[in-house]
Amino acid sequence: MDHNRTSVELVPVNHQSPLERYNDENPVFNESGINHTSCDYDNQMESETTEENLHSFKRQYCKAICASALFTIVAMTIGIITVCLSAPRKIDIQCEMKFKRTAQGTFISDSRPRHVAIGYFNDDNYLDLVVATSGSDNIGIRQGYGNGTFSSRINYSTGRLSLPYWVAVGDFNNDNLSDIAVANYGTHNIGIFLGYGNLNFSNQSTFQFDSSRPVSLAIGDFNQDNRLDIAVVNNGTFNVVILLGFGNGSFQMHTTYDMGYDSMPSSIAVADFNNDNQLDIVVVNYGTSNLAILLSMGNGIFSMNTYSTGRGSNPCSVAIGNFNNDNSSDIAVANSATDTVSIFLGNGNGTFTINTTYSTGFYSHPQFIAVGNFSKDNTVDIIVANSGTDNVIILEGYGNGIFSLKATHSTGYESNPYAIAVGDFDNDHISDVVVVNNGINSILVLRSYLTYLTPNETKYSTGDYFSPFSIAVNDFNNDKQLDIMVADVYTSSVYLFIGYGDGTFDDDKYFSIVEEEHDPDLIAAGDFNNDKYADIAVSMYWTNEIRIYLGNGTGHFENLYICRVGNDSMPAAFTINDFDGDKNLDILVANNVGENIAFLHGYGNGTFAEAMNYPTGYNSPTSIDVGYFNRDNLLDFATTNYDDYTISIYIGNGNGTFQNRTLLSTDDYYPNSLVVGDLNNDRSDDIVITIPYSSTIGVFLGYGNGTFRSMQTYSTDISTNPCAAVLSDFNKDTILDIAFLDQDIPSINVLFGHSNGDFLEPITLAIEDASYSYSIATGDFNNDTEVDIVVGNIGSDDMSVLLLQYKPDFVNSKVYSQNTSPHPSAVAIGDFNNDRQPDIVVTNSGIDNVQILLDYREETFMNRITYSTGTNSHPQHVAVADFNKDSQLDIAVVNSYNSALTIFLSSGNETTHTSSEYITGYPSFPTSVAVGDFNKDSWIDVVVANKATNNIGIFLGFDYPTFTSSNIILQQRHSSPYYVVIGDFNKDFRWDIAVACLKKNNIAVFLGNGNGTFANEQLNDLPTLSRPQSLAIGDFNNDNQLDIAAANSQDQSISILLGNGSGIFAKYISQNTIDSSPVSIAVGDFNNDSRQDIVVAIQEADSIGIFIGYGNGSFEEQISYKMPDKSSPVWVVVGDFNNDNVQDIAIANFNGHSIGIHLGYGNGAFKNLTLYSTGDNSGPCSIAIGDFNKDEWMDIAVANRNTQNVGIFLGYGNGTFSLQTTYTTGSGSMLMSIVVKLLMTKSSRPSLSKSQIAIDDGSVSTPVE
Repeated sequence: MDHNRTSVELVPVNHQSPLERYNDENPVFNESGINHTSCDYDNQMESETTEENLHSFKRQYCKAICASALFTIVAMTIGIITVCLSAPRKIDIQCEMKFKRTAQGTFISDSRPRHVAIGYFNDDNYLDLVVATSGSDNIGIRQGYGNGTFSSRINYSTGRLSLPYWVAVGDFNNDNLSDIAVANYGTHNIGIFLGYGNLNFSNQSTFQFDSSRPVSLAIGDFNQDNRLDIAVVNNGTFNVVILLGFGNGSFQMHTTYDMGYDSMPSSIAVADFNNDNQLDIVVVNYGTSNLAILLSMGNGIFSMNTYSTGRGSNPCSVAIGNFNNDNSSDIAVANSATDTVSIFLGNGNGTFTINTTYSTGFYSHPQFIAVGNFSKDNTVDIIVANSGTDNVIILEGYGNGIFSLKATHSTGYESNPYAIAVGDFDNDHISDVVVVNNGINSILVLRSYLTYLTPNETKYSTGDYFSPFSIAVNDFNNDKQLDIMVADVYTSSVYLFIGYGDGTFDDDKYFSIVEEEHDPDLIAAGDFNNDKYADIAVSMYWTNEIRIYLGNGTGHFENLYICRVGNDSMPAAFTINDFDGDKNLDILVANNVGENIAFLHGYGNGTFAEAMNYPTGYNSPTSIDVGYFNRDNLLDFATTNYDDYTISIYIGNGNGTFQNRTLLSTDDYYPNSLVVGDLNNDRSDDIVITIPYSSTIGVFLGYGNGTFRSMQTYSTDISTNPCAAVLSDFNKDTILDIAFLDQDIPSINVLFGHSNGDFLEPITLAIEDASYSYSIATGDFNNDTEVDIVVGNIGSDDMSVLLLQYKPDFVNSKVYSQNTSPHPSAVAIGDFNNDRQPDIVVTNSGIDNVQILLDYREETFMNRITYSTGTNSHPQHVAVADFNKDSQLDIAVVNSYNSALTIFLSSGNETTHTSSEYITGYPSFPTSVAVGDFNKDSWIDVVVANKATNNIGIFLGFDYPTFTSSNIILQQRHSSPYYVVIGDFNKDFRWDIAVACLKKNNIAVFLGNGNGTFANEQLNDLPTLSRPQSLAIGDFNNDNQLDIAAANSQDQSISILLGNGSGIFAKYISQNTIDSSPVSIAVGDFNNDSRQDIVVAIQEADSIGIFIGYGNGSFEEQISYKMPDKSSPVWVVVGDFNNDNVQDIAIANFNGHSIGIHLGYGNGAFKNLTLYSTGDNSGPCSIAIGDFNKDEWMDIAVANRNTQNVGIFLGYGNGTFSLQTTYTTGSGSMLMSIVVKLLMTKSSRPSLSKSQIAIDDGSVSTPVE
């Protein structure tokens, strides 16, 4: 949330950070002082080649220094004697300022992790980690707990200045316990740590090289003696050395293979490339841009061939996998200079064919590559760490050697990911990843690679009173594109929407199939006469019928056939399938009234036999679905019993008859609907039920013999009301997922399934601008091979088509620090505990905290308080001021890595309240902060310098109000509160509340008690099916009592409720609107007769309507003012925009992406409309007015839903306005309304008050100043 943040563009200037300055001023060759590039060869080679010239240079340099020092000493001595003898003597002057170093600081070097490996270091069968930390010269062991988390580190030293670059795991002494090998770059050796099987290891033993610097290791049995050997890649000597193991943890040098001049080998891996059951070796050479294949000749001897990775590609990492399922090992190479991954497909004989290259992103500089199974489709995928763009990417394999970039996951700002290891850390049989972040001294564990669903929603409607009660999806016109059929119970119609195959549907050519007064409520599609054209079956609730309409393949239907489902029976659900094995579709009907199941045998010609009814006793079946419950390949079915805590299972005999039902308990839940499918891939169907008003769904896993496990419940989001569900594989992992519809908070909740029948926490897909979502179906509407969803919204008279885009990523992540120095980056001084002694506040960017040093006595600070600024925040600068006027110094900190300003409010007693955080824009990388009163309102403001975005941000301070939260529960269920206004309805000087209840067609009034609580609701009815969508308060009959006006969005009217001053209202008085129904209402006096008038926004007619009041609660007929075509006015507000004491009107045009201004003449008429753009595709949905810049002229604030921002139009006082200035409300916000409030401080007068804007983004109200 940005508080009055403005941006001032600055010319970029390259200022060095403190760390950069330190490195420039202290050019010491150690790990913490090097800013590594992809493979660090330039720094390493430059240091080594200049070492030989240092000795001769030092001798000449020392002579010059000694001569200069001798001359300086003589000159200073003569000068001092001269001054002492000639200067006048003053014996009464003392030097008052003395400096003395009293506190020593300790320096902890950055760990600079370089590599990670996985292994089993104890006997718990959970994967553990070992990390090489070159900055602290050690390796760190982390125990895995089997749930994706790891312990703190156990460190083992690799020796001073050893710079461990690589770690590998193997059993080097044949004791069946994991040991560790380390490539120590700095001390030219290989270190061996023998494991004891309890997370403990022996001290390091080393195998020394002369001038070689080991950078990478691979483990294998290269001479087939059943003892592990080590292949070492060496920098400096540019070779590969084979160390043969003795089986006791010791090794001997066997052979050396030269990689060539300036080859700079960087990474190594082993596999059997020619299928001779002997391990071969692959090495990538950074300097010569090639890979070397070393084929085993037996006894640790190899022959070598090379393959180019591309001119100047600089490969730095290699991985091996079977990419095309041919049982031959293939190779993937990360090319850091060309930002690519190269794929070499193995031919099975030790030769390779370069297949293709894949981009890793512009300036990505891929640093490391590994393979795993992330997409759960039994194919090998690739993961790449990009040091240039600070992320990892997933290339999902198709099993034929072809890959596709599917996911990108950030590893953190300036994280410089350096290495990757892949393993199953949480035992879910899905590959997890640990990433080594060299730049920020941490490792990042990524788990649960799943597919996220992002909906692209389009709405379709046939107009007012369109109520899609049930939906069927099929190709009804035989064009091989899916169409949608909708049963509309209110208009007694069935509508067909023809699909174009691109996700859009013809909403101009929809047509009704049925137009009879029989209330069609359920619909299903199938081929009932075997002509390969889709037919439909429609249930008629009140006439106990299923009606059959036969399709002719053109989208038209004929040959009506009526099936009776039983006397005094009302169908609640039905399903279609072949239940008697004659290859003709039959129908099963669940009759809620009549308590029976009806079976209709199909003859295959579009006609059906008379219904056979199966009584269900006292149970009323409400939902039905079919499946194979006992693996006999004969269809069975299940029903929900709404008036009992059970579901019924019917086992089919294969001839249209069924065995006696068995009951499954649903515990204390009333089941509402069910769906059937195989959730755990055991070839036995399972059952999912929805449970209304419980925020719960239930799952019954089948045993395959007609019986089921006890119900497993899964909690959904709080206050959700699951009403219907579908099963589909939404993330393409071959496992069914559950999508259920929440009818009260229009949304779809998706639970991704595991192979064991378990499910993850649900993700929510919002259905925009919908009400009372009731029906759901699935299909691939745009032919992208992905599942899409269509939802019927009864309350908003439309259906929503959601085209789903699938974005895979890791769901769970956790950062583990690998140790770092504090890196104090800024300091400020103030008295934080009111002891009249100066204290110090320090920002420690390396350890993400702020430290306050208090009570300076005896040459040290006696007390220290530390406050976290957040993981990976890296606080960069600090300032102190009194931000909340409590006479206590507070602290402002800018955090560079998470692009945030953090305010710590001090209590003055050495404690600090919780912090508040304000985003500076990502990735702005703020580096400095300063404070001052920039707008002369006596409140401290903050200015932030943003390095990455080349601007400064201004945060204007004010007295931030705080609120407590409590809920008011509407006693009437399904009321759907849509709009709220406040006023004093009973003249007791206490605020009361009026709520428009959209579904119940009434207004609920809550009289306030004056203490934040309210009396029980009082209901005031409106016309049937009026759907009140907006309210306004005024005195419409001039009796000095507050009245309420409602805009009725369904029945083309406004309603007036006249109040009597006691909180009671008379029966509504309604007045019709012209053309269509109003959606917004406001009050004003447009003709200056001291009588209140009304203006409404009529969205469907693209107009506004004016009702001139008579002063007795009645109004003249509507006067209409046309808006531009298809502008969709959705909100109106009244104000005086040109200071002529005449009220004007402002309108928000949602589809016109503009606001409109009508200036009033003062006689009830208005000037021509003036439009102001709110931005392309902005979707302004609400509008409010206030004086935001204190110039005594009315300004306008507008909530732009589509672009997720608030727009400000500053008024000039003459009816014209400035261009829009926008303030973002954040990604994911869905703006609904906006309001302006005068906010006054304790000491301020009304003339000093300031306007505050609050927006409703569908979840919480967010202030924007």
